[in-house]
Amino acid sequence: ALGGGGGGGGGGGGPVADDPNDAILRFPDPDDNSAKLLPLGTEYLFTGGYELSYAHVAHERGITGAGQRIALIDSGLNAEHSQFSGRIAGHFNVFNQSTLAADSNDQNGHGTHVGGILAANRDDAGSVGYAPSAQLLNVRFTDDLDVISASDAQIASGMNWARQQGAIWFNNSWGVSQTTNDFSRAAFVATYPELLSAFRNGVLDQRVYVWAAGNEAISNAQLFAALPVHFPELSANWLAVANVDRVTGELHSSSNACGNAAAWCLAAPGTAIQSTWINGPDSYAILTGTSMAAPAVTGALALVSESFPTLSSSQVVQRLLITAERSGVYANSDLYGQGLLDVERATRPLGELQMVSSSTHALPLASSNLQLGPAFGSGNPLAGVQAFASDSQGAGFLVDLGQAVYSPAYRHASTNAMQNLGAGQLNMTANDNGWYYRAADGRLASQVSTLASTADYQLRWGQVDHLDVLNGEHAWLGRSQLHVSQHAPYWRQRTEERSTALHQVYQQGALSWHLTALGSEMRQGLLGGASLALSEHYSTRLEWGQMINHDGLLGSRGRGFYDLGKGSQTRFVSLSGQWQQGDVRLLHSAHWGRSRGEGQGLLDRLGNVDSSSWQLAAQWQDWGLALQQPLRVESARSQVMLAQDYAGNQFDLRPVNLDLSPDGRQLDLELFWRREMGRSSDVRLSWIGSRQPGHQAKAAPMQAVLMHWQQQF
Repeated sequence: ALGGGGGGGGGGGGPVADDPNDAILRFPDPDDNSAKLLPLGTEYLFTGGYELSYAHVAHERGITGAGQRIALIDSGLNAEHSQFSGRIAGHFNVFNQSTLAADSNDQNGHGTHVGGILAANRDDAGSVGYAPSAQLLNVRFTDDLDVISASDAQIASGMNWARQQGAIWFNNSWGVSQTTNDFSRAAFVATYPELLSAFRNGVLDQRVYVWAAGNEAISNAQLFAALPVHFPELSANWLAVANVDRVTGELHSSSNACGNAAAWCLAAPGTAIQSTWINGPDSYAILTGTSMAAPAVTGALALVSESFPTLSSSQVVQRLLITAERSGVYANSDLYGQGLLDVERATRPLGELQMVSSSTHALPLASSNLQLGPAFGSGNPLAGVQAFASDSQGAGFLVDLGQAVYSPAYRHASTNAMQNLGAGQLNMTANDNGWYYRAADGRLASQVSTLASTADYQLRWGQVDHLDVLNGEHAWLGRSQLHVSQHAPYWRQRTEERSTALHQVYQQGALSWHLTALGSEMRQGLLGGASLALSEHYSTRLEWGQMINHDGLLGSRGRGFYDLGKGSQTRFVSLSGQWQQGDVRLLHSAHWGRSRGEGQGLLDRLGNVDSSSWQLAAQWQDWGLALQQPLRVESARSQVMLAQDYAGNQFDLRPVNLDLSPDGRQLDLELFWRREMGRSSDVRLSWIGSRQPGHQAKAAPMQAVLMHWQQQF
């Protein structure tokens, strides 16, 4: 979403990217002109000029000048015209100070025509203005004979009245025939002291004055349009406008060139413009001149200001100047000043966007994305959460934070499941000094060596792919897809990742203590625990530990604005137990963990991430049954300061509560069977059903059946 207005939205469900590279924040590219291909509607074709200025693209983006007040300093206005319904905020006649509409009625047509270019309604009928939702303050400064005979003080009174009524943008499609070359600074001070005072006060009050460059076909703009030549303090809030031909796109033969006003001059379409007229409520006329080009720029100022309330008036002026089209003929600043008005480009970001927040770190949005691990579920917790980012000038753009979340749709991990089924006795070789396992492809997966062994002490060293091998716990290996184990899931490693481990066991009767140190390139940890044989058949185990991961937070990774840091720490505790009698074996385990990341972006204040997992399993002869909740994030809350709306002309930073935990809870039920077919072969079957797969409450149930046959040669 682009530009002004509020924003906001909650989390929960929503679309996710299908590929991590597609999970990016989407906003207009400063160099992408494709939006200009938007076809012109009937009103825009009727009016003319929009094919060069592209203001219709801003209208399509919802930017229409709402809340903006424009002073129309001209011959008055046909207030009865249908296109001005709801568009007029007040009237003022500089001769008699009257605020009655009748005293500011247009008898010439010029003011009505200019007013229509400024703010004619966007209603699929007749013409349309550049700021069709703006309010006009109609200041008439022509007398009853339709002559500009108002004095310096009288015109200044109209300027001051409009400023007091809240006008920010002053359209002046008029001027005097002299230029700054033949009308000195001293002469201006002597001739127009009241106007000069009004201009200076207006500039101090962030008012902007737009002037037609004139229609004498000379090389410099008229005096008022070029006034900052004599009074540089006015330049930041001053604009001169030359007229380009709609057909050729070049300076019209009647238009004055920007000349010595080039630094604050723009070119805009002002040739054969059809706009409102004075011969009735639905009358129109076609006129040409810089008088028609000036309101295109004034209206564009209102659009940009509405879109970006945080910009000052002088910044809005600067934005139009730096986004103008300067290629080709428009590179000639003597003719075109800073170039051709380009409203579409002015409503795009300038430079790199950064998130508006209270963070002390720069938060660039380019190349930002967030890939959540399976424990966070397959939903998109940030979908619909909108917040403002600002460009290099401080202009705000609403972005949907969920666009950059890659949370892949849940798929049964059949490859890993098959590897779990493929482990087992046929892959194991044991001797007095230890044992090792080979994977199905023949590579060495784990090897364990016994360094010391007495009645009350054991010391083992190994390179293992999971802790069950290190502990010599082989009973559940190769039977289940679900990796039935007493050990916490935080230790599970990537495929083909092996860790070096040292494992010590101290035996004190029915109680044994164990300590394990484990490390790989991606993670290091320390695990302690105690096991107690409560009876001949049942033993229980309590474990606790801490590990440091260098591959993200519970399998999640973030870049740029979503930076989660390179590592995370997890502390966890597990309670498990096994019961065995004859061919029957039962297992239960529950695990709880608390993790913390090292984020420096949106989630730099992400607190503790709590997670859990549990399982129940039973085995009888060749058959087995397991019920498991995979690792699930139970709580991942963060309060961040984001701007989702404006407070006046400032971003309104407010606390936003984010919750990254999933809305569902996956449960897996598995029935498995294994049968040895001799000493060197076996067959394994497994059916698994998943409820709320991917921890998504609305996900449909899923089933999978695997068969594994293994022959040792």
